Amino acid sequence: MLPKFEVASGVVDGVNQIFSVSSPYSPNSVAVFLNGQLKRADFADGWVELSPSTGLVQLLIAPLPGDGMNPDDVVQIFYLDPSVVGLVEKEVSPLVGVIRVSSGLRGHVQADELAGVLDPYGTLGGSLEGFYEIGGTLAPITSLNGRLLECV
Repeated sequence: MLPKFEVASGVVDGVNQIFSVSSPYSPNSVAVFLNGQLKRADFADGWVELSPSTGLVQLLIAPLPGDGMNPDDVVQIFYLDPSVVGLVEKEVSPLVGVIRVSSGLRGHVQADELAGVLDPYGTLGGSLEGFYEIGGTLAPITSLNGRLLECV
């Protein structure tokens, strides 16, 4: 499935609560943002997935139009597009990047895919054998080299 993040279509007039995305979405994959702030579906100002097959979402409180000094509210929706399959399972190689600030990094690493980690801060070291779930905080500016095998 392909993750997508887009400005939702719909009239921002203080009355309309129905918004849509450009593709169908996988059920329970939606996250709604109002003016850049993530909304929780289970809160009174949340949202409901109306129709995954047509891409419809209903906000529980209608977004407001601008007032001349402020722009219209903006509804953005993150979702998984089920029409594109297999991307999560595909291997990406090589994965090279720099983590500038991170906390709560989680994932799975296969030992033969990670030869080692360059750690100028001396906070990481050793080797991994088999599959391990890792969690923790990396010091700023830590270089990563490896292959992405799985996203969890």
